[in-house]
Amino acid sequence: DSQNELAALTANIAESRTEVDQRLASLETQLKAETDIPEGKPDLLREAERALKAKEYPRARRLFRTYLSRYPADPKEPEVRFQIGQTLFSERDYRSALGEFYWLVQNAPESEVIHDAVYYSGLAFAKLGQCDKSVAYFKAIIKEGSGAPDRYRKQAEKQIETLEKDDGKICTDRRDPEAEPTEAPAPSES
Repeated sequence: DSQNELAALTANIAESRTEVDQRLASLETQLKAETDIPEGKPDLLREAERALKAKEYPRARRLFRTYLSRYPADPKEPEVRFQIGQTLFSERDYRSALGEFYWLVQNAPESEVIHDAVYYSGLAFAKLGQCDKSVAYFKAIIKEGSGAPDRYRKQAEKQIETLEKDDGKICTDRRDPEAEPTEAPAPSES
């Protein structure tokens, strides 16, 4: 009987040891990823872009932000900020993504990624149900002389068409308050 208990305890200890070893290995891998930040400027940017392509959004964002802190006022700042916005947008953190895109509109209106930022701002506002703002951004894309690439102009036109037809399923800012369900009346006592 005591031999069976000892065997069970030994097996339990071995199983626990295996679990602890696996957890430790996982933590070591995470720690390495957290601290494995390339030193050189091109290497840092390359690794951030690789992480973005691999959909490792938190890591990509951390690397892009490290780039901005190491190289303030770098000519690539607008592109890097747009990429940070992309990681946030991809994680459905639309409000934070809008913050990055707005920085571009305010501080880098002549940058190569300005049309990307304006277009994705329109998408983010639509995702948040703020279609009037969304349509305004899409109209800025299709405006005569905007310089936006055709692909964005065509997509913006489609987005405007979709949003203008919406009856409140997407556009929470257009719902009729009278049509909103109200609290059910209290049951009458009879």
